[in-house]
Amino acid sequence: IHHSGHGHRKKGLYIEGGEESSGPDTFLDGESLREMIQKITHPENRPKIVFLAACHSEVVGEKLVKDGLVNHVVVCRKENELGDNGVPVFVRKFYQRLLA
Repeated sequence: IHHSGHGHRKKGLYIEGGEESSGPDTFLDGESLREMIQKITHPENRPKIVFLAACHSEVVGEKLVKDGLVNHVVVCRKENELGDNGVPVFVRKFYQRLLA
């Protein structure tokens, strides 16, 4: 699973409502993401890696690891913010090395 976007220190990952969506902008916390992953995957086919490229995404990632849902989560520390220019570089390098 890969999420790239904005995050909030307490609320979680920012999910934009957008023009295609009739719903408002919202946030996805660790509990909500855990429930979503459990609903759409079989226990034997859980994601091996969850990549959360968002400010403060450690808050969400901690929940997934603590509950034993996934083994590996790549996050930004909850007290840190990501720069818009550095994210694409980090993501590209991460996947290049992962797939090498």
